[in-house]
Amino acid sequence: MSIFKIGLILAFVSLAQADTVTTKDSRTWNGKVTKIQGGVLTLSAQFSGQTKLLNFGADSLRSIQFNTATYNPGAVPATPAPRSSSLRGTIYRGKKAGTSQGPLSCDDITAAAGPLSCVSNGKAEIVTRPDVVQILVGQ
Repeated sequence: MSIFKIGLILAFVSLAQADTVTTKDSRTWNGKVTKIQGGVLTLSAQFSGQTKLLNFGADSLRSIQFNTATYNPGAVPATPAPRSSSLRGTIYRGKKAGTSQGPLSCDDITAAAGPLSCVSNGKAEIVTRPDVVQILVGQ
């Protein structure tokens, strides 16, 4: 395999973002968080060759982990109707060389296709997805 092909594969893998959502009843779903808005998290998930959008309310979430898992065995789950609110939680970031990044406690976490926004005490802080390791909801 040529160096170009290896580089292309590595670049693609590094761009692929996947997430694992864990609900309060300890069920987990793999996919990609496409947005968090109004306390509702939307996950694009693969089930036996079909992609489904799953919506989770902040009241049913325990954590969100940022990893490479994408596939879900079994059938598409029935999820409770999410209620609109805010998604409170703590964002844990990875360590960068030469820096100290402590956890961020957020009154509301939102996200679109790009970075996360953490609002705390009326101030917003932008956090890029590659920096985020996990979000504990309600913490």
